[in-house]
Amino acid sequence: MSCAVPATDSCEAVQKPWKPLAVTFAVFGSAGDVFPSIAVGLELQRQGHTVRFIAPRSAALYIRSAGVVCYSVGSGEELRAVRDASLYSTRFNGWSSWRRTASEYISPTLGQFESVLDELDRTTPDVVVVHPLATYGSLAAQVLRIPWLGLSLYPQMARSSGRRTTTSFGGRFASGVRYIEEQHGLIRRPNPFIDWAWSDLLNMSVHDPKVVEGSETLKSINLGWPHGFPYWDAIAFQGADQDALERIRSLRAAGVPILGATFGSFIGQTGIRVWREFATLAAELRATVCLIGAPAVERDALGRGDSVICTGFVPMSKFTPLSQVLLHHGGIGTMYACLISGTPSLVRPIAFDQSFNGSILEELGVGRRVAGTVDLSQQVRALLASEVQDRSASLAVSLRTPQESARRLAASIVTVAIAGREE
Repeated sequence: MSCAVPATDSCEAVQKPWKPLAVTFAVFGSAGDVFPSIAVGLELQRQGHTVRFIAPRSAALYIRSAGVVCYSVGSGEELRAVRDASLYSTRFNGWSSWRRTASEYISPTLGQFESVLDELDRTTPDVVVVHPLATYGSLAAQVLRIPWLGLSLYPQMARSSGRRTTTSFGGRFASGVRYIEEQHGLIRRPNPFIDWAWSDLLNMSVHDPKVVEGSETLKSINLGWPHGFPYWDAIAFQGADQDALERIRSLRAAGVPILGATFGSFIGQTGIRVWREFATLAAELRATVCLIGAPAVERDALGRGDSVICTGFVPMSKFTPLSQVLLHHGGIGTMYACLISGTPSLVRPIAFDQSFNGSILEELGVGRRVAGTVDLSQQVRALLASEVQDRSASLAVSLRTPQESARRLAASIVTVAIAGREE
């Protein structure tokens, strides 16, 4: 099958099809990995299409909470990653983390490949949309000859375009892929980690075109078609955390400077030293410091009245507009929460694509990347400078909204699915 996506960049390029489509998303990873797919899935549901997900058990909780049907794979063993200290490494620009993820956490899902195959065969979707780490989805779609598309979150994982931009590794993951290729008569792909994340039909990048335009690094990479970031974090959060958010809003309305820190959905449970170091900035910078997702056992020790506020989960879309600077790990979801709200980022990478994302924010002039022992107060002061604040605000208004990005991605998916039906 061949398919041409619309030449226009308009999200109105595709009109309503003759009958609703069936779209399956195959995803893998933490909240930040899964949320963009949920946003696009919800947009497709809103348009009247049937949407299903295939995901590990931990991610399935988020998906079902959004009101989307999800078929679970695995036994939840991916939750071991929270305590896997060897997973968190910036070695080789994050590739060390991805290598261990592939070997220890993705490869077990390949052991359930036949059940994924049966699920797709039973539900017969018109198209499968594959998260770059959900290799089981692209393999199963290929076996059943269902069109599949790549939803690209990580430019580092784009297929090389004339120069070496990707890494290849073997181990249990590669062995699992090779076994499936041989058992089902699939063409052996040279780099299983990259090649089964990269569709021959269409690869849709969640980077915003304005971000790509402002970054020489992103412009040099074959990252796929930039659609914009479909940010989503509409998860219910607890009463105490809601109360904390209201306190933060009141302080901001009263003119109190707000500085925030978060390290994502599970990485934040480590690195208590950084939490403590950032908390000390409250007195030094005469601001209120908000530690979002700080470990529960440390919150009483870290919190000090209105000068340091500790919470569990608070949606970044609600918090970043209140914060003048956000210290974070550099995950793509948190990165775009800051970009969309015009909040400068202080990035302390821990693993995966986080160093790369920090460098992109530096290129754009709206963030700084730090490592090791640094003077956090000096870094925060630099980001509080009016030129950085103004640059961040100016970039924010030029970006596509999360809703528009979701519509554009949905339109591309529908185009490919209709083309597949016609053939």
